[in-house]
Amino acid sequence: MQPVEVEDAWNLGIGMVVAVHPDFVPTTHEAAAAHGIESFTIGRVTDQPPASAQVTGARTVSGTKGIVAGAVTLHGSYCV
Repeated sequence: MQPVEVEDAWNLGIGMVVAVHPDFVPTTHEAAAAHGIESFTIGRVTDQPPASAQVTGARTVSGTKGIVAGAVTLHGSYCV
């Protein structure tokens, strides 16, 4: 499998995902750190159709595991 296929198929050990409004991202990271929990921003939920990725160059995932409820634009890299 190619890395992109693996990213789409497995959770890559993320463990838990919290979706928050963009305004609350910094506060959420601060709260996690205050409790000794390392946190990362792993994506952004958007209502843009997957075709928007062709315009921006971003990788957008939609319809993963049979769920169709918007799309997620992936950015950055995961920690190894």
